[in-house]
Amino acid sequence: MRPPSGILVIAASVLVAALGPPGHARAEEPGVPAPTATPAPTNDPAPSATPPPAEPPPPPSPPPPDTWLDSSHSFITEGLFWPVVRFDRFFADEREVDTDRSRSFVRWRQDLRLTDGGALSYSTSLRADLRFPKLSRRLERLRLTIAGDTRDSIDALLPGDQPLPGAAGQASAALGFDLWETVASRTDLQAGLLARLPVGVFTRLRVRHAQPVDDLLLVRSATAGFWQTDTGWGVRQDVDLERPFGSALLLRLATTATQTERSRGVEWLSELSLLRTFGRAAAVSLSGSASGATDAALVVERWRLATRLRHEVYRRWIFLELEPEGTWTRPPGGGRNRVLALIFRVELQFDAAPRGAP
Repeated sequence: MRPPSGILVIAASVLVAALGPPGHARAEEPGVPAPTATPAPTNDPAPSATPPPAEPPPPPSPPPPDTWLDSSHSFITEGLFWPVVRFDRFFADEREVDTDRSRSFVRWRQDLRLTDGGALSYSTSLRADLRFPKLSRRLERLRLTIAGDTRDSIDALLPGDQPLPGAAGQASAALGFDLWETVASRTDLQAGLLARLPVGVFTRLRVRHAQPVDDLLLVRSATAGFWQTDTGWGVRQDVDLERPFGSALLLRLATTATQTERSRGVEWLSELSLLRTFGRAAAVSLSGSASGATDAALVVERWRLATRLRHEVYRRWIFLELEPEGTWTRPPGGGRNRVLALIFRVELQFDAAPRGAP
């Protein structure tokens, strides 16, 4: 006897509901894996089982441009420049051919000078080079320089030092801007005021260059053209020949020549010096210099011999110096006036750079 067709339909529906739709596991058996449905054949290639690689992160923003000293780090570290910069930074004389500091720096010197005649004098000098790294990319090349000294300070005696505009014994404030820089060259423009009555003004364009010669000699030069109220138009040329012997000994020949509308022809000064460091806290220099002017014929107007003993006493903030010197000056009537002196110097430094930096 055949079952009615309606009973067959009901039985089939119950079986389908119990087993679920084709291609799926029953809900009552969670451990049974569901069979994978076979996709319909297509002409497209089979998709890859691995997900596509993630997009690389965007590159970091470029750092701000470095100073020419920073950009030439490998050059000055591996070549002749590094020992020279070490001596410049330790003695902190801020000569005309020196590389500019990339951070703010303040130096205050106080000298007590005793001559063989019993005369006792005091002199002082202050120099502040202020940088503005938080300004925009273009304005970060600005720097403010404030300088002042008395007539007998060491800043007025050292050859190659960046002098105050005009005679020593006055103060100045200048705003400078770096126009162009490469690894070995730099051009800057400066303008400012002279603290005097009436107030004077000055402006200067300077080009500096450093050139190694056969890995034995470093030639540094600075050429400047300027105008100021007390001298008129003028030009200045500084040339240093420097030979380091290792990292602790340096031989230097420094020459500077200046001519203005009111100078005695070309006023010149040359100095030969030998500098030696002892670790990171002490140094000594032996120097001899000669100076004169072309209007005084071929004669040296002033000879000078000096020794500087310099020692750091506290974290590159406080330095002490002892400087015996002898000068032989030619008066207008001829002959020589000899003066022997002993200078005791205290120097305070305020540097924005880390204390371990040169």
